[in-house]
Amino acid sequence: MPTVAIRGVRLVYEVLGNQGPWVVISPGGRRGLAWDRPLGMLLAEAGFRVLMYDRRNTGASEIGFPGDSESREQAEDLLALLKTLGTGPAYVAGCSSGARLSMLLALHHPEAVKALLLWRVTGGAFAAKRLAFNYYEQFIAAVEQGG
Repeated sequence: MPTVAIRGVRLVYEVLGNQGPWVVISPGGRRGLAWDRPLGMLLAEAGFRVLMYDRRNTGASEIGFPGDSESREQAEDLLALLKTLGTGPAYVAGCSSGARLSMLLALHHPEAVKALLLWRVTGGAFAAKRLAFNYYEQFIAAVEQGG
């Protein structure tokens, strides 16, 4: 699978389809691009060019924790990836944490986003408490155990 250096980390990506408007899919949690591949394939069959990618700190992409907000860093990564691939404005799709980064991209760089396709949007105190294990605690525990 192709990789590209974006803002200090190597991101793994795949493009499905070879014509039509660009759609970017960002899965939720720490899931990699394969998680939403069935959706990407359906969109490609419908005439879209679909960018699937592993965000920093997910899937096969590299790890990097600059800045104060991982979602904001991932949104800036996506902007740089879109520019590197020369997509122009894209339909930006995301689930859960992918939805958060999609909204941040649209908020800070509206010129890069044609429209948002969001599902399972999460955030706030309840989500932070409930999802902390999935996003952070399991990885801290693995490091503490030497993994």
